[in-house]
Amino acid sequence: SEAAKEFGIQLEVMTAPSLDFLSGEHIAPQIIEAGLPDAIFAGNDALALGIMNYFHKVGIPVPGQVSVLGYDNVSYAESALVPLTTVSQTPYQLGATMGRQMVVELSAGDDHVHQHVVFQPQIIERASTKRRR
Repeated sequence: SEAAKEFGIQLEVMTAPSLDFLSGEHIAPQIIEAGLPDAIFAGNDALALGIMNYFHKVGIPVPGQVSVLGYDNVSYAESALVPLTTVSQTPYQLGATMGRQMVVELSAGDDHVHQHVVFQPQIIERASTKRRR
């Protein structure tokens, strides 16, 4: 929310009951009722795809009227009716690093120094988002 303030963007947070496709379809009417925003950043790709599916059913074009962004870069995000722009959290790199860290933790002595690893996520741009004027 600090970044939103810095760039003069109005940010509104809505909470879905869960992060799955059906929750996306169920929260979409609430999004419309609250006033369709320029863009939606969903908690994960399944939620984003459910929102997009509902919008498609009621004739709201994505990204024509609203941009939708997901998080996860799941394998089916690219093959959606409108390919989903998403944030990739590099799951292979996360898993490999966690595995190495676990081996080090299990074999370390009392003088072991814990590491804090930060990953840089990457936005994978696809057709579900477009720049607004």
